Amino acid sequence: MRKYLVFLLLSCFAISCTQQENINDLIKKAEQEDVEAQFNLGYYYHSGEGVEQSEKKALYWWQKAAKQGHANSQYNLGVTYGKGYGVEQSYKKAIYWWQKAAEQGHAEAQFNLGVVHEKGYGVEQSYEKAIHWYTKAAEQGSVRAQNNLGASYYNGYGVEQSYPHAVYWLTKAAEQGFTESQYNLGIAYEKGYGVEQSYEKAVYWYTKAAEQGNANAQNNLGVAYHNGNGVEQDKNKAIYWFRKACENSNDDACKNLNRIKK
Repeated sequence: MRKYLVFLLLSCFAISCTQQENINDLIKKAEQEDVEAQFNLGYYYHSGEGVEQSEKKALYWWQKAAKQGHANSQYNLGVTYGKGYGVEQSYKKAIYWWQKAAEQGHAEAQFNLGVVHEKGYGVEQSYEKAIHWYTKAAEQGSVRAQNNLGASYYNGYGVEQSYPHAVYWLTKAAEQGFTESQYNLGIAYEKGYGVEQSYEKAVYWYTKAAEQGNANAQNNLGVAYHNGNGVEQDKNKAIYWFRKACENSNDDACKNLNRIKK
């Protein structure tokens, strides 16, 4: 069962409120230690909106805001160091700032801490600490954390293996439209892992994921239509989904498509 293990993009939660604000006015406010102005100015320098793009200036203003305890700026500093935007890449510095933000309840920072602990980036690898942070973020509604927590329970990484707990968290994420969780939930229903086995519910979740372009779900949906599991058997629909998955570089789907067309 796959996890979602890439760092989130830079947050810009406060930007929409001030996007048309005059940059000079924003600079004046930022220089007067206005923390939201500092955060927004950092975003503008990062994106190049209204100013000449400069990662170093973005870093400067986010550092100013972060030192005042601004959680989004702390989070963005973590991403800056984690990705090496305008600075030497450093997981240790990224973790320092994510920790600051996470302790203030920043869900995306909590998720990223889960990732670095699971993978051992800049810290000693620890599934248990990954679970701690995934749980914190998942309880706040982070779909990526919910998916990774579900996968952790599915595989027994850092927690006692539990299909029911896996299904609980995968359902949370799947209902928010997260494609990996929808696909994983389809597997759970097809196999009867933690739930009553149901081809119909498996097809429901495979369809949700397939319509969002998930190649594995598209292939599994093709299999369902080919075999008539949970749906009326339909060769044309099987071919349709196998072709979709094959076009998405799913080798199994390409093989299935060749077999069914013979």
